[in-house]
Amino acid sequence: KIGNNKYNNSKKKKKKKNGIESVNLISDEDDYKNYKREDIVRQINECKQALLLQTTTNNEQKSDNDMSFYGRFEKNFSDILEKLKHRTNNKHEQIMAENEDNDKEDSFVIDIVCYGIGNFYKAYSVPMLQLSSILLLRDYLISKQNYDSVNMYYYEPWMKPTEKLILINDLDITIIDENERGKRSAELNRPTLFYMPHCPMRLYSNVLWANWENLENIIIFGNSFVSYQEKASTGAPALRSLFDPSSSSSSLNCMAKVLPYVMEIFTPVFLNSKDRK
Repeated sequence: KIGNNKYNNSKKKKKKKNGIESVNLISDEDDYKNYKREDIVRQINECKQALLLQTTTNNEQKSDNDMSFYGRFEKNFSDILEKLKHRTNNKHEQIMAENEDNDKEDSFVIDIVCYGIGNFYKAYSVPMLQLSSILLLRDYLISKQNYDSVNMYYYEPWMKPTEKLILINDLDITIIDENERGKRSAELNRPTLFYMPHCPMRLYSNVLWANWENLENIIIFGNSFVSYQEKASTGAPALRSLFDPSSSSSSLNCMAKVLPYVMEIFTPVFLNSKDRK
């Protein structure tokens, strides 16, 4: 889900009156009023710090299964950048020319576009962890690349006013004001990461269509395209038709068109419940 429904996400609060137990519904709007900007910023920084501290151990001596969340996250994204390095060296030589004496790596991600994170104001919630992860990834990219900054753009249809202030003023993130429905085209010679954890298939397809003439310029961090195909194979006929080459419906699904050419690298997205405590 991209946004929260204040009724579906209501909390139940029980209280007794004259010995009779009653239940009141507390909407997310009421709950949101209890969260302060400075507390949310502090909790985001705590999430980032907790993830970073997990990488202080010697991850090289551990298997992937034993490695911490951010250790696996960083290792797998390093693998992605290494593969992109060989694929994009010639295409983006002009971007790096002025930085020949720099000891950092070539730049492979200059812009980050975030879709589907959700409301992050609740302490240590999944959306807060998702936001903390992409902030760490931005820091990592800046440290590894020739570029001194990585632009980040963010869209959330149910964004709270305090969240917007935090994103703009505290985290240096640009807000996308209109619902683009994922139809944002990456600029030429500006490699772009679309950070889209657990978004609907249609949103991924829209991103692919919008960048159809320049697909080598984008990375999508999100659900496995292969998993969508596998689920469709056992799903309803309408869903199966989206991945059936003989069906006219498959022509509408850009994901089906690119699957034979997609390189997928699996990487963790969240802390597990043990690490989160």
